[in-house]
Parts: sequence; C-alpha cells; structure tokens
Amino acid sequence: MRAGRSLVLTSMVDLVFILLIFFLLALSLQKPSVTSIPLHGLAIKQERQNKIKVLDIHDEFLMFMGERLNNHDLSNWLTQHDNSDIVLLRARDGVTWQSMRDVIDILENGEVEYGFIR
Repeated sequence: MRAGRSLVLTSMVDLVFILLIFFLLALSLQKPSVTSIPLHGLAIKQERQNKIKVLDIHDEFLMFMGERLNNHDLSNWLTQHDNSDIVLLRARDGVTWQSMRDVIDILENGEVEYGFIR
C-alpha cells in the first residue's frame, strides 16, 4: 500500500446524483401512453349463478323452500321452474331408503343437480 494517498469519492457521488436527477426528469417529461387490447374474437363466458336449496325428506312428506310437498308436487314444481339450482337433500329421522330413492329419481328426471347434507 502506498502511504499518504487517499481515495476521493466526492466527484463520483456528485456524478451519481446528477444522473439520478437526469433520469427522474426524463421520466417525468414522458407522456403516459395507454395501450388498448383488442377484445374482438375473444369469447367472454359469464359463469352462471347457482342457488342452493335444501330439501328435507321426511318419511311421509317433503319440506322444500318452506312448503310441505309430496313427491307429485315436487315433480310439478320442477317442471314449472328453472332447475339450474342445486338441491341439497337432508334426510330426517325415520326416513326409509325407498323415500330417498323416490326423491332422487324425481330430481334425476328433472335433470337437477343434487347433493346430500346431514
């Protein structure tokens, strides 16, 4: 090492600050540009909004949307209304498997999506 020689960084720091100010001014004088993306030819698919309805299955009757129904009434309701909704089946105490199967057959004939809850 050479004694008595020191490194002077003052001019280097000045140069960095001058360049920083130059680039900040250059960016602020640029006009912002908006690029539009052409959307023709692109199909935008809107997802359908399914509603979830609960169907309580008792051994002698059904409870659907607050109404007491039998199997025939449920079948008529499905033919008169939009069946894009999802029906959740809830078996109540004492329900036989045959009662469940009858309701499932009605929903499948009406092409209704269904599931099971407790």
